[in-house]
Amino acid sequence: MPDPGCPARASGAQRMDIAPDAHTGDSEVTMEESVMRRRRYAAMAGIISLLVLTAGLAAAAEEASILIGRVATPPVLDGRLDDGAWENAALMTPFLLNDGASLASQQTEVLACYDAEALYLGFRCWERSLEPMTQQLHLVKAEATEHDGRVFGDESVEIFIQPGASGAYYQLAANMIGTRYESVGMDSSFDADWRTAASADTRSWYLEVAIPFAAFGAQTPAAGEQWGFNICRNQNPNNESSTWSGLRGGFHSPEQFGRIVFSDTSAQVRLGDLSDLSVAASALRLNVGALPRAGNAELLVQADSLLKRRAAIGVEGGEVAVAYPLAVSQVPPSVRYQVLFEDGSVLYRSAWFPQSSPGLTLGGGLTVDGGSAVVSQNGRQIGEIGPGAALEVSSPLSPGENVIAVTVNGATRIGGALQCSEQVFGFDRGWRWFPSVTEGWDGPGFSADGWATLPPAGADGSVTLPQGAVCLRRVIAVGDRRERFWPLQPDAYLPRGSKMFLRPLLQWVGAPPNEYVYKLDLPEPIKVLAVDGLDGAQLRVLPEQRVEHDGKPYTRYAMTPIGTLTGGFTLELVWKNNSGTSAQYVSALSLGGNFDWRDLEVELTAPPFGELVGVLPLKWQNRGVYGTCWYDDISLTEKGSDVNLIPEGDFESERWVKDSHVKEYTRDGVPNHAVRLSGTKEQVGQQTGVWVSAPTIEVKPNARYVLRLRARGEDIQSPHTTGRASIVVDVGEPKADTLTAYSHFEGLDGHIIEAQRASTIHILPAMKRRAPRQVPIIVCYAASAYENPLVNEANAEMVVDAGINWLWGSNEAELAELVKPHGMKFVWHIPRNGYDQGPVDREYLTRHPDHKAVKKSGGFDEYQICPTILLDTDNEFIPAMQKWFGDRIRENPYDMIDWDHEFPVTYDNSVCLCSRCRAAFAEWAGLDAAPTAEAVFEQHKDRWVDFRCLQNARMAGLIRDACKAANPDIPFSVYSGFATDRTKWLYGVDWALMKGSIDWGIGGYNGDRVTIQKTLSELGGLPFTTGCMYVEQRFATERAYPTLESWRTMLMRAALDCDGNGFLIWYLPVLDGAGYWGIGWVSALIAEYEDFFTDFNRRDELVAATPALDDTRLAVLVKGSERLIIVMNPSASAQRVELKLRSLPRAPKLVEYETGVSHNPLQPIALELAPGDIRVLHLTSG
Repeated sequence: MPDPGCPARASGAQRMDIAPDAHTGDSEVTMEESVMRRRRYAAMAGIISLLVLTAGLAAAAEEASILIGRVATPPVLDGRLDDGAWENAALMTPFLLNDGASLASQQTEVLACYDAEALYLGFRCWERSLEPMTQQLHLVKAEATEHDGRVFGDESVEIFIQPGASGAYYQLAANMIGTRYESVGMDSSFDADWRTAASADTRSWYLEVAIPFAAFGAQTPAAGEQWGFNICRNQNPNNESSTWSGLRGGFHSPEQFGRIVFSDTSAQVRLGDLSDLSVAASALRLNVGALPRAGNAELLVQADSLLKRRAAIGVEGGEVAVAYPLAVSQVPPSVRYQVLFEDGSVLYRSAWFPQSSPGLTLGGGLTVDGGSAVVSQNGRQIGEIGPGAALEVSSPLSPGENVIAVTVNGATRIGGALQCSEQVFGFDRGWRWFPSVTEGWDGPGFSADGWATLPPAGADGSVTLPQGAVCLRRVIAVGDRRERFWPLQPDAYLPRGSKMFLRPLLQWVGAPPNEYVYKLDLPEPIKVLAVDGLDGAQLRVLPEQRVEHDGKPYTRYAMTPIGTLTGGFTLELVWKNNSGTSAQYVSALSLGGNFDWRDLEVELTAPPFGELVGVLPLKWQNRGVYGTCWYDDISLTEKGSDVNLIPEGDFESERWVKDSHVKEYTRDGVPNHAVRLSGTKEQVGQQTGVWVSAPTIEVKPNARYVLRLRARGEDIQSPHTTGRASIVVDVGEPKADTLTAYSHFEGLDGHIIEAQRASTIHILPAMKRRAPRQVPIIVCYAASAYENPLVNEANAEMVVDAGINWLWGSNEAELAELVKPHGMKFVWHIPRNGYDQGPVDREYLTRHPDHKAVKKSGGFDEYQICPTILLDTDNEFIPAMQKWFGDRIRENPYDMIDWDHEFPVTYDNSVCLCSRCRAAFAEWAGLDAAPTAEAVFEQHKDRWVDFRCLQNARMAGLIRDACKAANPDIPFSVYSGFATDRTKWLYGVDWALMKGSIDWGIGGYNGDRVTIQKTLSELGGLPFTTGCMYVEQRFATERAYPTLESWRTMLMRAALDCDGNGFLIWYLPVLDGAGYWGIGWVSALIAEYEDFFTDFNRRDELVAATPALDDTRLAVLVKGSERLIIVMNPSASAQRVELKLRSLPRAPKLVEYETGVSHNPLQPIALELAPGDIRVLHLTSG
């Protein structure tokens, strides 16, 4: 399973080859259907209005254009996009919705090249619903299997080609399994001979196509020849229709096609990030491949006028950044970029990307005494003030930084205030001044750190100005993302009467400002109880204030980060106990951005099991982090003591001379040394760190410690990770079901201030506080590292209120101690990987070097022991392992023991390929001789996987026997993936082999019923509990996550699909109000009707539903004459369902759960299900 506390293994998306299924549909498509079937014709009135707004832009705009290069060897079509021909192919992306309003949420990338015979296109279609955790696979459609079938209703792409850039055009479409359709114009009688190949994984689906030029009666295009061209995509889960050219309205609009230009050579142009297309960004970044000749990258912004900026690109290509031109516009601007050669010819020209208007207007009025002033916004004059006069301001705010600049001449005082909605920007704070004009001072990106603050304002709000000319400025920031809470949602969900986590996103515009303060205004009766840094930034809470919004009382909570706002590079403390059964990684300090050497300090409490600690500067993998971080003068002292437990944290001793991470720098003119960790954008998936001290430093459990660090940051960025606060609020008993919160950030003591944003808080029904007696509701991880005892107490209350009855992890942590009185059970997660010598005997391989396992790559593994030695020979390790497990279980009893088995058997680091293991394999497989290591994988890979899975099952049996010797009643389980071939080679588990060595199976996340039932079948009657993932990591925001409704449905399905054996939830630190509430609802339902789940008997055929409901929407559980009928509506629209009950008992009674409403079971029962609703009916006999 994912590891929240230590570096995780990198895991790519699982790829599946896609072939058409056996379903055959009618291939006839009428002209009427062809017109009506597509969403692209919706909302024409809105499209017309958009066209009117952008008429000036469209009249002067050239179409999107791309230069496509010729290849000597065409790509092999297999649907995988890994052929060398694609490496430098021209790239078309991003895609716009065809209503012209915004970028598609599910983006598409298209690679293009050609040879003498054909045009080749490679598609990657990102699709969030392919991720099983979203529980939305049923929305991904791939039903058309016949040529010229209804591919447009599926996940599909449409290719429009107009040879010669005028005249007839052709449409070629294919769905995600490669089913083809062709037309000339809209005449579907046209057929063409072209090829497709498709595949998919859990993130995207892929399509490769080869389109012969002869299909259009065309010759090989000459270099420089232009054709009309467009790519369009139909995406069902989000009901999106998107295009490359920026076409608006119907796809069959050749006047809105883009252009492809054929060439002997080309280069790839890739946008740095989608966020660069917002004028709120400081610059647009492009990555350009090697060019045949030098050129320029250009950024165009069309608003009241057309503004343009450019940056040169050499023939070597690389990353180039083009700064946004300054603009204040009365209409929302649009943005496009292009790369041109020096002669003006086009390598790539994008579509126009519209910007949404924030809908905010700067108002208010300003006055001056004794002189005059000119007021501007981002360099554009918005008003003048004469002596003794007043200026009424009215100017729209643009996304990004809005620099309000005032040039004062001879005035003695300035007064009044600016205003945006309820926010007032007076002269009492925030304004800075300088005696002379400085280049760039009136625009975004300028640093006013050295400018002076104004003197205190008088009673009337005006301030006295220095004599002569004075430049005044302040910044009003407008963010371009609507999400205000983690994980990436605009609203927050809080159960009534609870103490609950609220995690607002700590956003900023441009570079993270110094002196950052986040301000959150909460309505009564909600109040902040505590803040903690485990699940967010380390924050210091400032004194709260009373404010009003719309005449209603609010409390303003202000927080400022300890250390830096953005993270990615961390200083980790690793707490352990002496026996090695409990461990905890704590990110004590998180570092990001640009900052010079600064001294940082934080206090931490050792956990109850904390007997040892280690210190680790670390750049985490897979968090999108890059840049450079310096660490020096690391010290750890017990509070009140001067004794430094890490004397080598100054990096000046001989130990560090040969360490590649320790570098020299100059400090006060004297050479000094520090740890330097660094990573480029290309290395975001790599992890690097230095143990200043391994977890061997003796500490006292529950004692208070002070950690100090001197650090420096150089352009540390994590574009896909958003900082956030982790707050516990007391929700109270609000009168309304929805409330409004307000938030904004400030920097430089208010010099930079965000225009306040309103967010909805949904008040959910109270938590039910009911847990099943037997059915396991398991959540990872019990260990926590919250510093604030109020947070730990509130977290314990959340766990109990949600009906969670098992925690997976340490039973010695603070949270564990708080929930034990409520009957909580604990799963001991064995801290042992594969055939590792630790923590049993860390010197075993030193004494027995010939027992080292041999990796697939040929090298010795310094930590893992040869499985054949352990399983088939007398050795001293197995008795030591059995004693170690026995001692641990007797000294600290748990309720279940689990071995997390996720160890690949075919990777380069997989073990063991020594001669002993190969000989044992040959004997088991009936081979004449032991194969070479190379032959194992080239000739016997499948059998080798089976052999290794058998060895792993035998090792599990030895561990179980050791545990049972200490406690015969303790259940022993293994966690792994579902029963699939992938689980065998990737995780080393074959459940059919493993079932004889365990008492319980646990595995997978967000699986479907078929997969879960197959796993249950292979376990042969053993209980199996599946996993439900809310969010994979607490650090990343750009991941798929379930909605409140889909989360509850996911949990309900998991309990049913596992035949009543509950579910495992990943994981405690990511759960918010919606997460806890969903768990609590399902847990309470199971507790109410637990006998139906413990004595599981599912008989869906006893209820007939109209419309028909499959086993993902309807479940009928039977216990004697009683029935429990569960109806789910996972769709985004309301649904009416009619139920007819079959084979009724005598004198039946039917009552609905929660409402107590009675129904007549002898008549059809009509239910109106809201989106995401679950209705439960209980049938009894009189």
